[in-house]
Amino acid sequence: MVEDHKEAEEDKKKNKRVIEFSLYSFSSFTSFIIDYLCYLITFLLFNNIILSNTISRLISSIYNYLFNKNIVFKSNKYKSLFKYYLLAIIILIINTILLELLIKFIIIYLVFIISFSIYILYDTFLNTKVYQVVENTYNNQTISNNTNNKIESNDNYYKDSNIEINIKEYDEFNTKIYVADIKLNNSSYLKTAFANSSYGKNITNYTSTISTRVNAIV
Repeated sequence: MVEDHKEAEEDKKKNKRVIEFSLYSFSSFTSFIIDYLCYLITFLLFNNIILSNTISRLISSIYNYLFNKNIVFKSNKYKSLFKYYLLAIIILIINTILLELLIKFIIIYLVFIISFSIYILYDTFLNTKVYQVVENTYNNQTISNNTNNKIESNDNYYKDSNIEINIKEYDEFNTKIYVADIKLNNSSYLKTAFANSSYGKNITNYTSTISTRVNAIV
């Protein structure tokens, strides 16, 4: 009988601890919700982090203390009130400092990300950089070195003794497509040119301007 009574007492204590833990967890969770909602409301009203944090902590701590005292632990004594609020004030100070630092860090980080992104976009698409200026080695004799060379040409065709170019036009997918069939007697007639005679980044010019400058056929 004695052993049965002890086991019943142990079970009662375990059940009590489980109930207390469950109620304490509920109290902590609801305190967090109250704290967050109060902070949000007061910040919208006053736009002050320290004031909002202080008011929200005060309201949630009062709720948390009364709930734990009267429902979780069912105590009629207020001896723990001083210790509870001393701890609450310390936590409030630490929380406010960390909150200020966190917000400042987030703002600084966002400014850095935005500034860096703007710089990358500017440097990639707008900033002009010349790596090397290329000398113009072309001359008016690029087409042919033979003064007796016979040239045949129109808008879509060109032919001399060294070069033959035939341009064909196609209509596909509502788009005009031009294909140039080029035949050369020597690969030296195949030339390239840079915009503004410069090799670099974001250096642009019209194809017609480049062609005119280097006396190009196509």
